[in-house]
Amino acid sequence: WIHDLDKQQSRKVDTGSNPDIYIPRIHWSASNDRLVVMRMNRHQNHLEFLATDLTKTEPFDISVTTIFEVKADTYFDISDNLLFAIDGRTFYWTSERDDYNHLWQFDFTGKTVKQIKYGTWDIIDL
Repeated sequence: WIHDLDKQQSRKVDTGSNPDIYIPRIHWSASNDRLVVMRMNRHQNHLEFLATDLTKTEPFDISVTTIFEVKADTYFDISDNLLFAIDGRTFYWTSERDDYNHLWQFDFTGKTVKQIKYGTWDIIDL
């Protein structure tokens, strides 16, 4: 749910119809009209980033768009290593997609823009 203090109105964020999900993190993007919700299955091997569009006032429930998703054979370790670019078009996230926890840049369509850091070492904190 998102509550607008000025309007005293609450709106539900649609996270899907599957009741067996896990929401490990919720982040505001660089703008105040986009909330990003991480949705994960119970096996914790399918992670999706869902973005809201808070500029739309109807319908009452807030729909979401999947902007990024990743699947694994085993499971994902979730971290707080997520940053949104000020331009509102990209975000940075650490991922072990190349066997080491490195920093990657993605756009809001899920496309990899570039790998920021690489090597035979892990990023521990961002």
